[in-house]
Order: sequence, then C-alpha cells, then structure tokens
Amino acid sequence: MGKGTSVDKTAKFDGEIIIGDKSVIGKDVEIYGNVSIGDKCVIGEGTIISDSFVWSDTCVGRNSRLNKCLVGSWCRLEDNVRIEEGSIVSNRCRIKQGKIIEANTKVEPDRTI
Repeated sequence: MGKGTSVDKTAKFDGEIIIGDKSVIGKDVEIYGNVSIGDKCVIGEGTIISDSFVWSDTCVGRNSRLNKCLVGSWCRLEDNVRIEEGSIVSNRCRIKQGKIIEANTKVEPDRTI
C-alpha cells in the first residue's frame, strides 16, 4: 500500500497487488490476481478488479468490473462499467454509466463512450 492510501475494512484482496500513494479503495471492493493501481486513484464501492492495471489519477465508479484489462491515467469510469479481457482504455477517457467495453477493444485517448 502506498503512503496516504485509504482502504475500507470490508475490501478483499488476494494475489500480487500494488496500490500507489493517496488512493482510495471503497467498501466491498474485491481485488484479485496481479493488479496494479496507480497513485491518486479512487475505486468505488462494490467494484471487482482482477488481473488488471489502473494507472494514476483514475476514478472507477461503484459496482464496476475490470477483468484482465488496462485503464490509463486520468480516466473516469462511471458506475456499473464493465471492461472485458484484453481491452485497453487509453488516457483521459470517460466511460459512461453501465457501458460495456467488449473483450480485446482499444479505446483511443480522450474518448467518451
């Protein structure tokens, strides 16, 4: 855990997990496998992340699912977003509530989906 990172007592972890400085891990978050979360990230309540990378300054909304994917820096994923295996969400993207990024999709920088 990085310096100044806040982790809710209900969060669950299992695997090789790195969380950067000043990040917030919300209530009932589950993080499994090989996961890296950068500095100043917020992971919302009920989100599940497995075998994924989330770069710095990114906010993941509540009840989202990230599976074997990469999410760039300065991204905002709203509530109930699903990012499937092999997908890449590039820097400065916004993924709107309830959207699904299908497997092996690349979202170009600065896009709103």
